[in-house]
Amino acid sequence: MNKNSGFTLLELMITVAIIGLIASIAYPSYLSQMQNTRRSDGQAALMNLAAQQERFFYDNRTYAGSIGAGAAQLNASNQSPEGYYNLSITSGAGCVTPNCFIGVAAATGAQAADLNLLIDSRGNRKLDADGDNFPDAAEEDW
Repeated sequence: MNKNSGFTLLELMITVAIIGLIASIAYPSYLSQMQNTRRSDGQAALMNLAAQQERFFYDNRTYAGSIGAGAAQLNASNQSPEGYYNLSITSGAGCVTPNCFIGVAAATGAQAADLNLLIDSRGNRKLDADGDNFPDAAEEDW
């Protein structure tokens, strides 16, 4: 008697269902972890921006109002090194003290679902939960 060996269709369907269930749990976790990993790109860019602002302040006795190549502008890149964040500066009216700045890293591209990152001249580092580009006390630190 010749007995066929192998898997039945039911066994294969159960295996596929189990793999699908594991993937449906693991994939969102993977995406969240990737978002947190790419966030370091924006954090490093903002730390560099803050250091450049302090050097600008040391030379000019005021913070730069924007990023660019002009005399009163900060000569820096307006994009993070990996390109996941666009950088900008708010100063003057957007600040609570007369001579300050707020650096904003706006998430873009593959990171667009993330919150904006903020840093100010007092060293506050926040995740901009309310989207106002202002570091509020209730917002989470990064």
